[in-house]
Amino acid sequence: MLNLLFLIAAVSDIGYGEISATCKGRVIQAEATACAWDSYHRADAEMNEVWRSTRSDRSAGNDVEAALLKSQRAFLIYREQTCKVPYLVESPGTIAPMEQANCLTEITIHRVAELRKLFK
Repeated sequence: MLNLLFLIAAVSDIGYGEISATCKGRVIQAEATACAWDSYHRADAEMNEVWRSTRSDRSAGNDVEAALLKSQRAFLIYREQTCKVPYLVESPGTIAPMEQANCLTEITIHRVAELRKLFK
């Protein structure tokens, strides 16, 4: 139980300010949630684009390819599991899906930066 509380504290401290700014002014929860999911889908599409572009840049060999693929698979699991927490914390409230989308967006944005840094 104590581990769960630490995880909740860590996730709640991520800071969704840059994401919320995109959806600022949405007063109806359904609109705010839809905007948050749109932000996530854009971030996910960007990550997929960066991922594809790094594949063509990888000339270091199979070890790099295998390690990066394993890392990406682990990231996807981490992202999904981590972002269940804000959803569950807010459930059954109507804000829960928006909090999940904000978390997914934030973590995906960080992954895009990591991938770009690896292959600049």
